[in-house]
Amino acid sequence: NNSFIIGLAGYGVVTSHELEDYHISGYADSSAYLRVGYGGLYLGYTINPHKVVHITTGLIIGGGGALYTRAYAHHDHDEDYRDRQKFTYESSPFMIIEPSIGAELNITKFMRFEVGASYKLVSYLELPVTENSDISGLSGYITFKFGKF
Repeated sequence: NNSFIIGLAGYGVVTSHELEDYHISGYADSSAYLRVGYGGLYLGYTINPHKVVHITTGLIIGGGGALYTRAYAHHDHDEDYRDRQKFTYESSPFMIIEPSIGAELNITKFMRFEVGASYKLVSYLELPVTENSDISGLSGYITFKFGKF
């Protein structure tokens, strides 16, 4: 059946977001940054997958982690520079549910393009100045899919 999808998904925030209300003492640059990653089981359903344009739905159920870190600097690279604990000041796991809906275009027999929207619903995050609602929210996405369809 080409309509059902079961798989794994993983995402990370590729930019660091500076935290205005959290500072690290003992360093000339006391700025702290938020880093986030998550993943889990992906369940999806495609409506009329053989039509040129069709609707896709998806759901990620999983977990992730959020970290407060400081910026890496050249003077930080001593013999222990590979020790990430040296740069992580707060961390918390969280649970996530992310439903999505998209419009998909069959480009060739082995390639598809999708554009859509999802909503991240985060729970159980425990960090001093970051709430579940700071990571939860609406997202847009574009995807290229390659394979045998």
